[in-house]
Amino acid sequence: MVNVEIEYDENNRLCSFIPKAVNQKIWRVFPDPKSDLIVLEIREKQEQKNISQLLILDNYKKQIVAMAEMEATQTLLTFFDETILLSEIDFQHEMPLAKGLKALNTDFETIWELEEVSYYGVIEEDNQNEPKVAFSLQSNYYSVPLKPNLEIEINTDKEQIEVIEEEYYNLKSKVKQYFYSTDEYLISHPNYKDISNFVFKKTNQNIQNSILYTENESYLICSYLVENEKQQNENYLLCTDKKGNLKTHFLISENIKKPQEIILMKSKILWIDGSRVFSKDINYSI
Repeated sequence: MVNVEIEYDENNRLCSFIPKAVNQKIWRVFPDPKSDLIVLEIREKQEQKNISQLLILDNYKKQIVAMAEMEATQTLLTFFDETILLSEIDFQHEMPLAKGLKALNTDFETIWELEEVSYYGVIEEDNQNEPKVAFSLQSNYYSVPLKPNLEIEINTDKEQIEVIEEEYYNLKSKVKQYFYSTDEYLISHPNYKDISNFVFKKTNQNIQNSILYTENESYLICSYLVENEKQQNENYLLCTDKKGNLKTHFLISENIKKPQEIILMKSKILWIDGSRVFSKDINYSI
C-alpha cells in the first residue's frame, strides 16, 4: 500500500502529500469542490506490472482518510460531493479510450455502474438538489443522478437508476467550472510580454523561459522560472486578486527545468510535480 508523508507548516498554511516510495507517482489529483477532501490516483510499477491505488486526503485535518487498490485498467475521472468516478480503459484501440462509469463513495463501495458510456461532466441545476453525471452513448447524451436512490426491480433483482436523455448544447451551460488549470505561454506568445512585465512589476524578477498562467473570477496566478546566483532555475508562484493586489508570492522549488502543473480553485492553489502534491490556501500569505 501507499505510504504517504504529510508535511504541514502551520505558520504558512502550506501542506504537501509525498509518497515515500521512489517508484510511486501521483498520476491524477482531484479536489472535491464540495468538501475538504482530495482524491489521488497513485501508480506504482512492481516487476512487470503496474499497480494503481486511490488515496483520500482530508486537506483541512491534513490526514489520510482512506486508501484502496484499484484495477490496473481503471483510471480516476473526477471527485465530486464525496463521490469518486472511475472509468475503464479500453486498450484495444490504437489510442486507449476511457469507457464505462463507476461511482464509488468514500468507503470505496460501488454506488452505481454503467458500461460502454463516455463521461462528459457533472451537472448542477439551480432547481434540483442533487447533481447529475452526464455521459454520451454513441451520438446521444444522457445523465444519471450522482447519488441516486436505487430501486430493486422485482422481476430481475437488479438495481435500477433513472437515465435522462440530454441535449448536448444545453449541457455546456450546466457543467460548472470549479478548477482552472494553467496554460503555458511561450516567449513567442503575443501575451508573453504583458504577463512577464506584470510579474516584474510585482516581484522585481526577470522571467526565464515560459510562464504558466490562469485566472478565475477572483484571482490570477503565474508560475515562472528565474535564474539564481548558481545559474539554477527557481520556480516561483505569484498570486494576485483581479485588481492586481498581491495575495501570495513564494518559491515552489529549486533547480528545475520548467514550471509544474498548477490548479486554481475558488480560494486554494494546488500544484503537482509528479511525485508530490501541494496545497496552499490563498487567504494565508507566505
